[in-house]
Amino acid sequence: MSEKPVKNKGGRPKANIKHKDVEKLASYGCTLNEIADYFSVDVNTIRRRFKKDVTKGKVGVKIRLRKAQLATAIEDKNPTMQIWLGKNMLNQSDTGTFEEDELLDDVEFELDEGEQNE
Repeated sequence: MSEKPVKNKGGRPKANIKHKDVEKLASYGCTLNEIADYFSVDVNTIRRRFKKDVTKGKVGVKIRLRKAQLATAIEDKNPTMQIWLGKNMLNQSDTGTFEEDELLDDVEFELDEGEQNE
């Protein structure tokens, strides 16, 4: 029996890139172009073959950054970071969301006799 020759499909051989390596570079904040340059492949190769790995790496860096920001705000008691996180994560603002007069419309005040003489 004779073996059939392997048919040449043409094109370049497939680049031998490990998924974990792409994820690791993405977790450092590398762009698609930087990752492609590192492996000496076209950016479309990274985009097409490693989309999930790039996404997972980018999510990882965001989680680590958020953790570091929260630690700075809470553990280091950094008021600037606390304010910034309050505005961005809790939708707080320093401009206020109501008028002062609106707060007092329903409130009736009565002074005790002792308070009137002071």
